[in-house]
Amino acid sequence: MEIFSYLSHPSVGDFRSVAAELCTIQFHAFCSRAQEVVKQGRHAPLVEQVVQQLGAQPSSIAYWTLEVSWIYAGMQGMRADACEETKQDWVAAQVATAAFLTGVLDRIHMRVDIAEPILIAGRTFVGALTLDGSADRLCVRAAGGAETTFVAIAGRDDVRVWIEPSASRTRLLSIDGHPAVRLVGSDWHASRWIGQPCDDAPAEAAAAQIEDALALLRDVAPEYHDWVTCLLKEITPLRRPAPNMIASNSSALRMGGIDLATPASATETVEMLVHECTHQYYHMCSWMGSTVVPDAKPYFSPLKQCERPLDRILLGYHAFGNAMIVFDRLAGKGMATEIQDRWRTVSAYMDQLVTPLRDPAQLSELGVALFAPLHARLEQLDHRRPPTSAAA
Repeated sequence: MEIFSYLSHPSVGDFRSVAAELCTIQFHAFCSRAQEVVKQGRHAPLVEQVVQQLGAQPSSIAYWTLEVSWIYAGMQGMRADACEETKQDWVAAQVATAAFLTGVLDRIHMRVDIAEPILIAGRTFVGALTLDGSADRLCVRAAGGAETTFVAIAGRDDVRVWIEPSASRTRLLSIDGHPAVRLVGSDWHASRWIGQPCDDAPAEAAAAQIEDALALLRDVAPEYHDWVTCLLKEITPLRRPAPNMIASNSSALRMGGIDLATPASATETVEMLVHECTHQYYHMCSWMGSTVVPDAKPYFSPLKQCERPLDRILLGYHAFGNAMIVFDRLAGKGMATEIQDRWRTVSAYMDQLVTPLRDPAQLSELGVALFAPLHARLEQLDHRRPPTSAAA
């Protein structure tokens, strides 16, 4: 389990290689499950091809993407021995789409009739569809003649970024001069599988805010710039709920995607990015096993003001702890005034969150691997002191 400590915070070890291995394992696991669901149907050869091709490919962070996690979201509750043709169509369409968008397949052409949505680059589609993709283009045609085209743009680390050029709510952010992160609307949230209210904001309102925050993060904490941008593929901008409140979200069912409030200052945006992208690493680990022992007790959470399962306590500690490290870097760059209120708030959270986590008997080996290196780093930082511009 020691290798999982690389996902505790970015200074422990080569988190990028570990992440590539884990997300590749998960993609293969989802596709293998899909193979069981369609094994008696007309799409069985296609899904088998994806499984074989994926097994022959090198590990890649390109596989940590929304379309891959949508395979799992849609297959929940499906029985391999009782899956009607429309559901098999859906499984095959989502697997093939995810494989094409990530480069596992070099082309797809299929006709399906589905009652549940497939997800493509922030958009969802249902009904009788033709999916036609090759090279850097994917076309989705509906039975009534409506046509939506997605194109791939070469991005960072040879990861292609797919967008719908004609969509007013889609915009690409650049990282280190390369297209990298897609800003999208709320289609993912609206599915009945998710059912999450989302007061999304126009992409234009958030683009400069996020780019400025990423530039600041690269300047003050380059290892956290790499940590954030390694897995981040998509952001839904949210309308800020109140002047004195920021808001951000992520989900284990949304690999590579987060929500982030706008408008927000550069330091607030840095905090949200670090917090939610740290959740991505925790979710990645949680797919591999529990972070707590089976009989772990719930504890009071200062975040929800109620008792929460211990794995949720660790989830919060992991994200806020990494944010505290970045606060320390910001203070060291002369920005103590800008972050002092959030420092005090998060520091108070940390004091309460850490209490039950200090008992190693309640954490699994995986949980200890995530907790221990971060706890040691935070003890060195001494997050309880007020931030000053002389911070180390």
